Amino acid sequence: MGNASVHAGGHMGRRMGAGMGAGMGMGAHAGGRACAGAGVRASERRWRPGGRTTGRACAGAGVRASANRCAGGRSDTPAPMRAGTRSGRSVTFGGVVGRLLAVVFALFLVLAAYFVARGFGLYQDALAAKSLDEMAASIEGREGFTPIDQLPDIYLQAVVAVEDHRFYAHPGFDVIATGRALVNDIKAGAIVEGGSTITQQLAKNQFFTQEQTLERKVAEVFMAFTMERHFSKREILELYVNSIYFGEGYEGIGEASQGYFGKAPSDLTDYEATLLAGIPNAPSAYALTQNPDLARQRQSQVLEKLVAHDYLSFADAQRIGAQHAAASGGNAAQDAPAAA
Repeated sequence: MGNASVHAGGHMGRRMGAGMGAGMGMGAHAGGRACAGAGVRASERRWRPGGRTTGRACAGAGVRASANRCAGGRSDTPAPMRAGTRSGRSVTFGGVVGRLLAVVFALFLVLAAYFVARGFGLYQDALAAKSLDEMAASIEGREGFTPIDQLPDIYLQAVVAVEDHRFYAHPGFDVIATGRALVNDIKAGAIVEGGSTITQQLAKNQFFTQEQTLERKVAEVFMAFTMERHFSKREILELYVNSIYFGEGYEGIGEASQGYFGKAPSDLTDYEATLLAGIPNAPSAYALTQNPDLARQRQSQVLEKLVAHDYLSFADAQRIGAQHAAASGGNAAQDAPAAA
């Protein structure tokens, strides 16, 4: 019986061991499947939006990210390469602008050369038709010609101050005056200021027409340079004041002095001399017989220029402006220059 019990016990033990082994095996197998399932589900979760991307999930996410970038119009090119592309485009644009400016500058040079050549041709033709000495002789032979030594100093100073205050410094062409006149003309949209020197005006009046063209202006400059080499400053000024127009048919300071005041230029008062100095700027407007009040307004500008360029003190300018008021019983302040 004991043996039977032992045998039975052993048999039951084996069955229990087998059962436990099977159970454990099934458990292990089930656990393995559970783990595998959990891995699949975890992988599935990783494929879902918002999950972490590793392995195949990362590859899928990379495909989707690339698709999204393509759909959004953005390039996958790295930032440094994109910056290089933009820099290349900038360099290309800059090169186009540079070439365009070079073309414009070349066209400007061609046009400038064209007008300079035409102006030089006009200058040569004018000088061939009449020499400088012939021009000077024609002015000196006019009735009423007055040598510069017989003209009042204040008259000569007034002409220089109001017409060309750098007359004794420039070589016949004043770059500063021309530049200022060009700026003022551009602002006004019309020719409101000439910028010509006294020498240029003499050249224009004696050799060319009053036509406003570039080639005529260039020819005038060439002639002015030639005059400055041929004549002294005093000779140029003498020829100028004896040939300019004063209105009412009077040419030259001698005719104007006799016509307006009935006296020789040497006998002009300071008031009369400064009054005449302002007329040639616009003879038809400032003629004393036509617009005496306008002529006196112009005289006030002349006096202001004399003060500004240190030819007169302000007190002297006030005294000269008051001479007309004293003679006519008017208001001295009306003709005197305003204080700076």
